[in-house]
Amino acid sequence: VEDLQNIAKIYFGFNRYADGIECYRRILAKYTDDPRCPDIKLRIAKLYAEQWKLYPQAIKECEELIEQFEQTPQAMEAAFMIGRICYTNQQYQAAVDRLTHFVQEYPNHPLAVQAELLRGLSYLADGNSEQAVKGFGQLVDEHPEDPAAAQAQFLIGYTYLSEQKYNL
Repeated sequence: VEDLQNIAKIYFGFNRYADGIECYRRILAKYTDDPRCPDIKLRIAKLYAEQWKLYPQAIKECEELIEQFEQTPQAMEAAFMIGRICYTNQQYQAAVDRLTHFVQEYPNHPLAVQAELLRGLSYLADGNSEQAVKGFGQLVDEHPEDPAAAQAQFLIGYTYLSEQKYNL
């Protein structure tokens, strides 16, 4: 495993991502019980999403990770990542659904507050400002000390101002 990981890193250093992923896939196929497999699978998904912007393939990798390595920290991160990918790819209702599921499944996960904020942004981008404001307000109420609460408060004001829902 170590040798293949090192070879993959060399490929990545030379921007030969497909060759690096092939090394990772060999590890996943040959050493299925290795504790490094969830990390490797997550790295593959991130390469598809962040390096190549191949969102359907990234989602497929995340879904496989969740299925193969459920309840691992990597599977939880992959669940969040799917929601973020849907948002990035302007699939706002899918983002709302995935992020809602993430928050319900992993309410204490470090990414849960970010998922709530991103869910509100998804509502906003989809034209559902009422639901967005409701979600932002809930985030502020439940996590007032989190930095995301300040962002949520700003977004509430922005939404009201942009829709002129204020009284002078």
